[in-house]
Amino acid sequence: MSTLRFISTLRRSLLTSRYHNMLLSSLRMSIQNLSSIDSYSYNSMVVQQNCLFSSSSIIHAQRRNKGYSNITEEDDEAEDDDKDDDEDDQSEQDKIKQSIQEHKLPKGYRTIIRHLASLRLDLICSAGTGIGRSAIEDEFYGSKLRVNGEKSTKKAQQMKEGDVIDLIVSRTDGAKYNSKRIIIYKVFPDKSLKNKVKVCLIAWRQGIEVDGSQWS
Repeated sequence: MSTLRFISTLRRSLLTSRYHNMLLSSLRMSIQNLSSIDSYSYNSMVVQQNCLFSSSSIIHAQRRNKGYSNITEEDDEAEDDDKDDDEDDQSEQDKIKQSIQEHKLPKGYRTIIRHLASLRLDLICSAGTGIGRSAIEDEFYGSKLRVNGEKSTKKAQQMKEGDVIDLIVSRTDGAKYNSKRIIIYKVFPDKSLKNKVKVCLIAWRQGIEVDGSQWS
């Protein structure tokens, strides 16, 4: 009887040990599968993020390069236009300078050729003196602008060939003034492709002493 009980106990122990081994093996396989799944999920997520980042970077670079390309083309076109204008203006200046020298004008003047949107007083003053339009506007409201000896009442006054503009800088002695004088020497009949007026100005940007005894 004791022998049968021992055999039974031994058999149960073996079965229990076998079951534990099977359970442990199954548990190990489950852990490995979970690790594989987690690793795969993590790698997939990294790949997706890299793809999204790469796509965004490519799109951003394309947009940035497109913007730079447009800007470069516009700059090149502007430079070409300016170059052509400069060559034409230089040739025109050489011819005009020869004719101006015959008038024996006071020294210190500059010959300026510009393409302007119109012949407004403020535009002519800005081009002739090299001063911004906002500053010209201040001078206008300060009653420092004279057109052919008369005080200007409109900053949008239309100028014509032969007009003389004085921007008063200071009073020197009696009726003598230091003035930045501009003479509209020539208005060319042909307009540019942008419908701008081409003018030639004689300007004393550093100022010249003038007689203002006949000014209004």
